[in-house]
Amino acid sequence: MRTITLPKVLALDPIARFRCFVDPPRFVDSLIAHPDLRFAARDSQCPTSSDNVLRGLRITKKSATNFFKHDSSWSARPDPLEVSGSMSASKACHVVAVVNQKGGVGKTTTAVNLAASLAAAEKRTLLIDIDPQGNATSGLGIRKGAFGKTIYDVMIGQATLAEASVATEVRNLTLVPATQDLVAAEIELVDATDRAVRLRDAISAYLSKNKNDYILFDCPPSLGLLTLNALVAASEVIVPLQCEYYALEGLTHLMATIDRVRAGLNPTIDVRGVVLTMFDPRNNLAHQVASEVRGHFHVFDSIIPRNIRLSEAPSHGKPALLYDVQSKGAQGYLSLARELITQDAS
Repeated sequence: MRTITLPKVLALDPIARFRCFVDPPRFVDSLIAHPDLRFAARDSQCPTSSDNVLRGLRITKKSATNFFKHDSSWSARPDPLEVSGSMSASKACHVVAVVNQKGGVGKTTTAVNLAASLAAAEKRTLLIDIDPQGNATSGLGIRKGAFGKTIYDVMIGQATLAEASVATEVRNLTLVPATQDLVAAEIELVDATDRAVRLRDAISAYLSKNKNDYILFDCPPSLGLLTLNALVAASEVIVPLQCEYYALEGLTHLMATIDRVRAGLNPTIDVRGVVLTMFDPRNNLAHQVASEVRGHFHVFDSIIPRNIRLSEAPSHGKPALLYDVQSKGAQGYLSLARELITQDAS
């Protein structure tokens, strides 16, 4: 009977890699309890950690493939990232705008990798690309021609979000793609009386028929009509911030815009927090900016370091979790997802 090592299976199967990384003990228990999976440990002694078990497993290729594709026991068990003692997470969908009007601060990187991390934690996640550059779309490996409707069609009322949604390589993660056609939406909607609430209405219609845990917006680097639609539709805002002076200066303008939206079109919008991105601990300025931001805003404990793997992943059309799950960047976004889910469960 042909057998292969489990690490080789993990290298080939992204779902297995997610499960193993997020919750190794539960992953091992699932393997051992599964009736169709045969395995043998290299060392029969009681292992000191589940990682030792994982390294020692030998499994049949056929059984492993069947397990990873059809195992229902995993999804039936409690969520691996939920807080112990608080397993009843809120059923309300969290609609989150990832926004910063300054470009180059890691906004799209945060939207893509946070969405993938939430989906890896078995949270049903929808990522909406409302940036005409379409970087979130290409960053998830969705190429032009692989989809019909886009967020542009949704904004002008020619499609629903469900019709524009496409599946991604990551289980539980769907995407509403964007193309350069979205630039025309601001011009076409200039005389529409409901131009600021088009996205909010589309979200409401979508949630009336679909169940999601999280909806994320990847916003353009501006404070125009598209960003305004995201802020009106969102219940929460996450602000990626690179630790440099210009990014800190732009944060003040963004908060002023959010305050105006709160005073008019969306009184319930809340700034969830600031995510420090491209953080270099060797840089004194980074520490100074981080300290200044913490003095005025809530800053997430999870910090995203400057990491070459995060930069390489979009060129392969993959989130960092699929490109290199062990990289510091991927682990940073997994930590951020865990922090969000923990807060939402409390």
